[in-house]
Amino acid sequence: MTHIYYNGKVFTGDENLQQAFVVENKKFIYVGNNEEALKYKDENSKLIDLDEKFVCPGFNDSHMHVLGYGYSLKMINLSRKTSSLEEMKNAIKEYINSNKLRENEWICGRGWNHDYFNDVNRFPTKDDLDEISTEYPICIIRACGHVCVVNSKALELAGINKNTLQIEGGQFDIDENNEPNGIFRENALNLIYNKIPKPDKEDIKNMILKACESLNSYGVTSAQT
Repeated sequence: MTHIYYNGKVFTGDENLQQAFVVENKKFIYVGNNEEALKYKDENSKLIDLDEKFVCPGFNDSHMHVLGYGYSLKMINLSRKTSSLEEMKNAIKEYINSNKLRENEWICGRGWNHDYFNDVNRFPTKDDLDEISTEYPICIIRACGHVCVVNSKALELAGINKNTLQIEGGQFDIDENNEPNGIFRENALNLIYNKIPKPDKEDIKNMILKACESLNSYGVTSAQT
């Protein structure tokens, strides 16, 4: 089938914009003005009025982390839920309630920033996250990427307690009883990250597909990783 796109503002790399283009069997066979494009019309053609919208070739991102981006899409986007600690907690609860989770499946989120909280002015702690769930391990990463907070279940699965030694180049905070309070900084993040199960082959496939779908939605049609 021939698809005729007309009445647009089509960028081809030249300074002058074109009006229309024609696609047949997924290949461009004409780019130019409306009149010439419409000459390709037959009984099987499909006409698409671009309504003077701008059209350009798909973008290529020559340097990005496609798999890492796909992994981030599996996380709860807490940057949109950071006006208060309570709002953030509710977002995590909603995620747990709306997804079918496996036993001990890690709940991960990223993007919170306590500087924007309007109810408290502090980092969350394991006690805050325990109010959400003690059944599933929870790990939330601050917007800066240098701090994460986990709940008691995550500490348990990671084998971290008051007898755990601090790590060079980082630290985990402790409470008045010398127990970890769930806050990990800098290199100490690896004490948690290394305990989160690595994605299997199917997980990796799905993350790549999710990343590609998202990139396509922004007009990025190819990427090097």
